[in-house]
Amino acid sequence: MNRSPLHRKTPLRAKRYPEKKPRPRGRRRFPRKVEKVPRVCIGDRQFEGELEDAKGRPWLRVMRDGRHVLNQRTHAGWLEYRARVERMWMRQEGICCLYGIAPDCPGALTISEATFEHEHCRGAGGAWRDDRTEINGRWLNGAAHYGCNSWKGSRHITYNEQIQERSKR
Repeated sequence: MNRSPLHRKTPLRAKRYPEKKPRPRGRRRFPRKVEKVPRVCIGDRQFEGELEDAKGRPWLRVMRDGRHVLNQRTHAGWLEYRARVERMWMRQEGICCLYGIAPDCPGALTISEATFEHEHCRGAGGAWRDDRTEINGRWLNGAAHYGCNSWKGSRHITYNEQIQERSKR
């Protein structure tokens, strides 16, 4: 590249105006500092991976009133969330918790179709969210089809009492 004599880099000009480095593209300008934990025991299960997300929030928060809120942005939180869905699916014997309530519910539920259904809605930005599966032996939340879960939305429907009565018969 030929430069005119006026724009030539002289030693004096090079000191005054150093060359600019290209800025990295994207949202993060600094590398994320998240320590990987090789293996952690939580209860009777072992988790591998991150226990905190990028902002340093833990995988599980227990609120003052006893509610559990799982952070699905961490590997451990996501695994625990799926384990709880599986536990609810097994206790419901593979039947959707909204069967007989949702109009188009087929009833039979496979584990791959199962989603976490909050009995007490997660409204107000999740302010009353509770990810526990039972409290003192009383069932809380359930496993449902994605379509049934979407149909229910943020309505409060007490379906666990009906399911427990059906399973006792």
